[in-house]
Amino acid sequence: MSFNRKRVALACSFCRHRKRRCDAGKPRCRNCLEAEVECHYDEMPSQRIDTSGGTREILHKLRHIESALDLHTRAVDALSSELQLRAAQEDVQGTSPNSHTSSVPGVGNRLNVPLTPWPSQACDRQPDVSALPPLEIPHKHKTSSSYLLGLPAMKALVGDYPNDLFFLLESKNPLPPQLSFESLPSPAPPIRVDRETADCLVDSFFATAHANHPVLDEESFRRIYLAFLDRGVDSSVESAMCLSVLAVGAASMVSPETRDFSASPPGMEFMQHAMPTLLSLSSCFDARNESAESRESTLRLVWSSFLVECDRLAELELPRSGLQQLIDETPLPSCSNLGGMIHTCFLAETSIRRLLNRIHNSLYPSRKRYDLTLSSTSLMAPEEFSTQEISSMMGVCDELQRQLNLWYASIPEAYRPSLVVGPAANDREAVLRIRYFAARHIIYRPFVLNISMNPGPHPESIIEKAALSIESCRLYLQHATVVLKKPSPYTWTFSLS
Repeated sequence: MSFNRKRVALACSFCRHRKRRCDAGKPRCRNCLEAEVECHYDEMPSQRIDTSGGTREILHKLRHIESALDLHTRAVDALSSELQLRAAQEDVQGTSPNSHTSSVPGVGNRLNVPLTPWPSQACDRQPDVSALPPLEIPHKHKTSSSYLLGLPAMKALVGDYPNDLFFLLESKNPLPPQLSFESLPSPAPPIRVDRETADCLVDSFFATAHANHPVLDEESFRRIYLAFLDRGVDSSVESAMCLSVLAVGAASMVSPETRDFSASPPGMEFMQHAMPTLLSLSSCFDARNESAESRESTLRLVWSSFLVECDRLAELELPRSGLQQLIDETPLPSCSNLGGMIHTCFLAETSIRRLLNRIHNSLYPSRKRYDLTLSSTSLMAPEEFSTQEISSMMGVCDELQRQLNLWYASIPEAYRPSLVVGPAANDREAVLRIRYFAARHIIYRPFVLNISMNPGPHPESIIEKAALSIESCRLYLQHATVVLKKPSPYTWTFSLS
């Protein structure tokens, strides 16, 4: 005899746990009456429809970012351990020949300790980066000065400006007449290189520009330079390189009060002779039979180009070279023949530039890459920039800040920049200090935007993080103003940021 058992829509908790048939009586079913226990019904079904409006998806993606950042943190921890090991070994062995004192004025060992450069070998061991956010700056990101000027609150203060204001200004800025493409076909006027003046310009180059972007080996260049002085100016690669060094050296020596810099920048007479050779060389590159010395120079040039390109892309929407996609698999240069200060600060700056790019991707991705509400249009729409979404970002921001603090602590104490208010010991320390405050500012900037777009009371935790961003911005401006008083490779970057 067969029959169909009639099941109730919802059994009470007592019957479900004991797998008994419940008659769903109210207020108590028959089984609960017999057992003299409380009868309780779960009013909501066990499988619910998500009505959170995408909040679960957002939290899921944030957890994915947190796990990726944790992987990156473990890699940085390994780097820090290797750094401490190498520092201990060098304390025992003494200063190595490759860690000679820098000849750059004010860039020496200010604490009278053995020079301990950052270990590029440790950095060279690339972790598994497949799960990490990419190191490239997203297209249409929301951290540029142009974006901030487009916010409703900023428009109310300073007026309405085009979204691509700074791009338009840079596009209208003409090249110096000596470098104009219209004048290149005509032969440049003869140039005579005076030995005493040239020596002064070369020394200025290695004391300033070279300390920031050490793309040349000074010893090798000095040999080429002596041959250039004997031979004179010609169309060779060596001549173009020497003329470029003289031009940069001349620009680094210019007085801040110079008024005709825009009309006739210093060093243009050297660049005018070097440009035809440089343009012809830019169309080809022969990597056959590359020596170890040539590979080292190429790696330094790649990482210097990475720094320059990322600084530009952080502020302007420009065509991309593709270098950012390759940088994860590019080893760091050894920098073995550089002074401890130049070596350490160069590697430290490349490291924080990569961290800055990761901040761009973790907090400000485009909608096409991640479906986070905090991307693309959300920063322009106050109604979507909710406190709930900001609260869910706190873990990511705190992790990024922890990695920034780890970067700072990983720099050897002799070269670690001071974060207190006051003059920097040298130009390189000043740059690293500015980079630190720039990173901390954009980590916590979303909390400032949330408060400005949503008037009313806010949790104390959000206010504290917004205050950190404002304090970092103030310190950035204070320290950058000092650097901007004289020519440097950072004049454009720091003034626009």
